[in-house]
Order: sequence, then structure tokens, then C-alpha cells
Amino acid sequence: MEFHDADGEPAALISHLCFGLLDETGEGIPVDLEILASFRNAHVAYVEQEQAETIHWDGRNFQIRLRNADTTGRQRFSCAHAIVHTWFLESAGHGQNGSSIEQSWSQAEEDLCDLGAAGLLLPEAAFRAACPAETTMDDVLRLADEFQASAEATALRAVALSPTPLAMVVLEMALKPAERKVLAAQRSQPSLPGFGGPKVNPRLRVAKSFGQGMGYLPRHKSVGDATPLASALEEDGVDYVGEIGILEGTYRVSARNLPMKRGGELTDRVVAIIAPHP
Repeated sequence: MEFHDADGEPAALISHLCFGLLDETGEGIPVDLEILASFRNAHVAYVEQEQAETIHWDGRNFQIRLRNADTTGRQRFSCAHAIVHTWFLESAGHGQNGSSIEQSWSQAEEDLCDLGAAGLLLPEAAFRAACPAETTMDDVLRLADEFQASAEATALRAVALSPTPLAMVVLEMALKPAERKVLAAQRSQPSLPGFGGPKVNPRLRVAKSFGQGMGYLPRHKSVGDATPLASALEEDGVDYVGEIGILEGTYRVSARNLPMKRGGELTDRVVAIIAPHP
């Protein structure tokens, strides 16, 4: 099975597969993911592990393992994400007796599984009925609670189903790749005090994004220091109309600081909904 529909769009095929699975199971809201997994010949277990989710074929079934230290919302997104991976694994010849799985996913596949996970957690008809036209992060958090989904998955779904241009952006404090190389070089070479080279500081940058009808949102691009978005971490969130620094122009912005566990520790991250403003 090739992951393209008749128009060559893999995202459209993933959406079609997810819709078909939901229709086949007749699941309501919130979706029972273990039932969905069973229809994909997969079993789900919660274990102590470093990864958010893993999946392997035991000769008879897919075995999905979820990190038991994660929140319920995170576990549900990870489970839905893994369920979508089963289609990719089948297309590669896995899911057959004697086959094995080496988990090395491409970024394109990961992005499609994120999109599919949002589709499984937040079925289109029910979500469209509940999601307001001008979505804010307050709406996202309310819907995430209603559908028992993560805020990130809910924001992604709002963008995917929006009838007007919209984007979801996840921002984290980070150095850009070139700065990381400079810093690594400085650390590897001894230097005299005061001669260590230029100092580089982390800035709030794009970690991931998903948009439709918007311009390209480059990964690692920093937000404008003078914009309200730059203060989203300190303020725990912002809502405004103005510039963002990532793209030129004026935008309606709704952002919240939603820390997530990474490596056993909470990491600050901003999830934002961004729409062009006339």
C-alpha cells in the first residue's frame, strides 16, 4: 500500500484511514483507543520506559507500549500515534509472521502519524460541532478536556479542520543549530578568560508547526524579541493581535505555556494558535 491518495496526498489518505477505523468501530466521545488498537490487531500496555511509545510485532499482534509516567492526555496521544504507525508498518511488510520492526521513523512519517493521531482522538463531525470559528487556546484546552486529548493534538486538529488560514506552533527555548555548533566548538577548545568567543543565549524558537493556508513556518526560527509572544513563558500565555517575528505581517495570536515532561523533568513549551489578521 502506497501512502498517497488519488491526488498523491499522503495526509488525505491518513485522514481517510482514520475515518474508516472510527466508522468501523462506531466509537463515541471520548474515543476508546484500546478498542481502536484491537481493530488494528494491536495490544496496549503501560510500562516503565524512556520513549513515549514503542511498537513491535510479536508474531501474532502489534504490541504498543506506552510510558506509564506520562499524563493521561500524553498517553492517549502516544497510543493514537502508534496506531497510525501500524498502517505504515503493514505497508513496509511488517505485521506478518516472522517479521521484525526496527523503529527508525522518518520525520515525514512522524508528522503524518501526529496528524492521524489527532484525527483518531478528535473525530471530525463531533469536533467541528464543538470548535468555535475563531479558536483560542482557551477553546483548545476546553476541547482537550472534553475529548480527553492533549492540548497539542487538539490544536493540531483545530488547524487541520479550519475553513480559514490557521497554524499551530510549538515554541521552546533553544539555540539555533549553527549556535549549537559554535558552542560545542568553544567547549572542546581551551581558551583564556575573556577570549571564549561570542556568547550565545537560547531564544524562544519554533520546535514544530502545522499550518494550512499560511506561509512557511521555518523550524528553529525565533520569535521577535519585541513581540508579546516572546513573553509567553513569563506570562504563562498571551492573547493579542500584532507581529510575531516568525512571519511578516499582523496575526491574531493565542498562546499558552504548557510544560511537558522530558527525560523525567518538566520542560517549558509554548503552544500557540496563529491566524492572519486583516
